[in-house]
Amino acid sequence: MTGSSADGSGGGTGLIVGWGALWAALVFVLLAVLFTWPLAADLTGTIPGGCTDVWQNYWGFWWWHHALFELGQSPLWTDLLYYPFGSNLALHTHSAFNMLWTMPFQSVWGPAAAMNLATLGALAGCGWTAYLLARDLGLSWSGGILAGIVFTLNANHMEQTLEHLNLISAQFMPLAVLFLLRWLRSARWEWAVGLGFSFGFQALASWHIGLLTGMLLLLLALIHCLTLRRVEWAFPAPKRIGHVVIGLIALVVVAGPMLFPMVREILAGVDYVKPAEQRGIDLLFLMIPSERHPIWGGLTRGVYAGLRSYLSVGFVCFVGVVPLICLCAGLFGPSGRRRVVWGWFTALVILLVLAMGANPVIAGRAVPGAGYWPFAWLGDIPIVRAMRLANRFMVPMTLVLGILAGLGLDMLVRGRAARGEPAEEELQRSARRRWLPGVVITLVLIEYAWQPYPVVEVPKLEWARTIRDESGGGAVLSLPFDLTSATVMNLVEQTEHRRPIAGGYIAVPPERVLKLLQGDRLLGHMQGFQPDPGWAPATVDELRAGGYGWVVLHPGRTRERLAARLDSVRAAGGDFYEQRRWIPARGLPEDWALGLHDWFEMELGAPWYMDEEVSVFRVSDEGAER
Repeated sequence: MTGSSADGSGGGTGLIVGWGALWAALVFVLLAVLFTWPLAADLTGTIPGGCTDVWQNYWGFWWWHHALFELGQSPLWTDLLYYPFGSNLALHTHSAFNMLWTMPFQSVWGPAAAMNLATLGALAGCGWTAYLLARDLGLSWSGGILAGIVFTLNANHMEQTLEHLNLISAQFMPLAVLFLLRWLRSARWEWAVGLGFSFGFQALASWHIGLLTGMLLLLLALIHCLTLRRVEWAFPAPKRIGHVVIGLIALVVVAGPMLFPMVREILAGVDYVKPAEQRGIDLLFLMIPSERHPIWGGLTRGVYAGLRSYLSVGFVCFVGVVPLICLCAGLFGPSGRRRVVWGWFTALVILLVLAMGANPVIAGRAVPGAGYWPFAWLGDIPIVRAMRLANRFMVPMTLVLGILAGLGLDMLVRGRAARGEPAEEELQRSARRRWLPGVVITLVLIEYAWQPYPVVEVPKLEWARTIRDESGGGAVLSLPFDLTSATVMNLVEQTEHRRPIAGGYIAVPPERVLKLLQGDRLLGHMQGFQPDPGWAPATVDELRAGGYGWVVLHPGRTRERLAARLDSVRAAGGDFYEQRRWIPARGLPEDWALGLHDWFEMELGAPWYMDEEVSVFRVSDEGAER
């Protein structure tokens, strides 16, 4: 890629991917594989080691392939969830870009391979596009590599890989910034088109990251204009308006098929956002390595256990000591680029403040002004309030940090030039410090190490595959079922038996469907994890009338068994990521599970299939139509 001027103001005239960029791409592919090892060793049998949303993503890959190639319908509607009502999926978190580009691999190797390749592709893509942005801003090859590493391998990004594919798929954010800055520097239509396409693809990869990208673009555009010298000001010309139109057309062409259904649902009055989570990152966590660090993890595990206030992933946010040292070096570099550097640093501070949330904490202690910090204001802004979780601002923040760290590395290599010093002296000084980039990058990789990377096996559900092959209709009533992530494994079972199920777990379940489920004479009593007082399980006639062909109980998911597994993991020294897979509250009380088993055995006869984890009852040869 052509470099920009030394002061960081830009100057590249075209996108040229040369040998340097190709080597950088190879570096980030290798780093993605290394940092997630052993994921690549078994692409079809394991997935990243989460326990909730990662399985929702797994179902999503399967559903897109099933809908497009087997049902011949749009994946934005399904009648396989929330039976018998079905659900609109327009507001669900799809990550359509990942679904589409991995579709050929899924056709051959299945949804696990598709999701794993999407994860590796997102990590490698984020690093490479951050490198391209850094090079366009005038950074060296090694400075660009450092920028990409900070953006893609920081602890927050790596932790998000365990659950949230959409939140790690930020590979088009750096490209959008690149094209925006080029367009601001020189109003050429191709940069406007590039901005529209990159923004559109980012929205397809993740509409949450798309929102963050839009906010970052606005922030950097403002800072860019304020940091320009007065002689460089170029007031908007009429052709810029045309460029904006061209860019919007490019955006609509790419993202329109997903964007329009979302807008239609929102305009129809559907609430498109869950309640906001007011907690942000703990500032202390910025300086504490992950508990998965092979060297320091044992020392930091107790700190995280005592201070982690949120059981979801995404709140570990260690950015590394070495990148911060490089950042400081860049802030006090040559005066010619200091104005631009401090402008980017201002963006870094703003994004950090937003990532702290509405009620910031340091080492678990509340910071004064709770409820009045900037993130609280976003809840009043339509669309933007969908951000919900402040920790998501770590994504653009680490991109900005990566650029500043890469610039600081270049400064350390070149050193501070004395007034009137010949250029030859600077070249000689840089030559004497050729070892420095390798040392700095190695130290950052050591700081960011995440080994062993948690993986979980895809369950082998032979009984579910047998149900799929059985003749006759009939939905599956899998108990317990819930409307949250607690019973997300029911979706995994559906990828094998391919029949409608009573519950479901999507990002934004329509309120209409939830009310229908609550009012249903059969399902209203059965959802959740506590029996409805005075209610007895369904009779065979009720199940047949409801259209159910199968009842699936999960004795392996009782609270008592989950608690026993949790105790076993703790005794073995398992960390947070292993322990959170066995939360007892996600299971049925054992006495209720046994009572259900006895009831259905009395009504339906002996289980059609039974092992330690599951009991499957057959209602009838033909599920009645509902």
